[in-house]
This record gives sequence, C-alpha cells and structure tokens, in this order.
Amino acid sequence: MIGFVYFRQSFNGEEGLYCDSLLQCFITVLSYGLRAGGGIGELLTVPVPDGESYAARIVLDLSFFLVVIVFLLNVIFGFVKQQFTLSCLLLSC
Repeated sequence: MIGFVYFRQSFNGEEGLYCDSLLQCFITVLSYGLRAGGGIGELLTVPVPDGESYAARIVLDLSFFLVVIVFLLNVIFGFVKQQFTLSCLLLSC
C-alpha cells in the first residue's frame, strides 16, 4: 500500500510492472518481489540520491526484504519442515 501511494511512478509498465490500481500494485509486488533475488529493490527504477524520497525508498526496499522474504518465507519453510518431521515420525523413518 505504501508503494502504491508514494512510489507508483517507480513502477515501469513497459516491463510488466503495473501499479495503476491497488490490486495491480499488490499483485505486481507479490509476484515479482518474491521471484527477484533482492525483493522489489531490483524491480523499481533506481532512486536519485538527491531526491526527497530517497530515504523512504531505501526503507521500503529493506522492509520488504526483511518482512516478506526473510520472515514470511521462514514461516513457510518452518511449516514444511514440521510436516516432514511429523510424517517421518508417523512412518518411523
């Protein structure tokens, strides 16, 4: 939502990064952000260091990386590991 409100101009529609509506922006960030190695920082246009939104953009990129990529994917991997452990215990591996 923050990317939609403040950084909509950083999405390049010619590369398939659409952010015309909140739904399009959410789907774009979720789809491309998880597949990109460094999160959404690799997808959006490079911020100008002298610009007024430079610090906010860096915070957005880092927060997406920390929250979505590190935290949520670790939760998902934890559930998968737990399921394998339970199935191994039930099957006496």
